[in-house]
Amino acid sequence: MEQEVALDVKKGIETKSYEGIGEAAKLKPLEVDLKRLEDLSDAIVQDFALMRKREEEMRDTNGKYF
Repeated sequence: MEQEVALDVKKGIETKSYEGIGEAAKLKPLEVDLKRLEDLSDAIVQDFALMRKREEEMRDTNGKYF
């Protein structure tokens, strides 16, 4: 018996429901969009910091053996 299963996984900023946040805080649609963009920019900054940290770790690892 075969079954096909589809799994939609969200992580990070994709998990937030900005419509719910806007309704709870009584924000205008433009304010909700600005909040979403602010969170997106914070996520990008965090991703770059993580990539920089990984790059440093890889550089240190490579430097130890040469």
